[in-house]
Amino acid sequence: MTMARTTGIAVFAVALLTLAVSLASVTIATLPPLPRVAGVSDADVKAARSQYHLAIRRPALFEKLGCPCGCITLGHANLRDCFVLPSTGWFKSQTQWNAHALT
Repeated sequence: MTMARTTGIAVFAVALLTLAVSLASVTIATLPPLPRVAGVSDADVKAARSQYHLAIRRPALFEKLGCPCGCITLGHANLRDCFVLPSTGWFKSQTQWNAHALT
């Protein structure tokens, strides 16, 4: 698969996920703030917030999608791993964001 095709698929996937968030009626007020990443503007973080929340609302959808950036080398099994850190130890019920999706 060419890089252009992979990028096009990724853009389509993000657009589809953003649309799904806009149609979702579930609100999640108890989630922690998104991580701060050097070089990422507040506007970009605000734009990504809906995608992060969708990763929590629709985990099965994100788990079916592979990430096109090659982050499998970071141990990611699917697109959800780019947004949400695995729950381990005492924090199994607490959401912890992965900043990878903002980079």
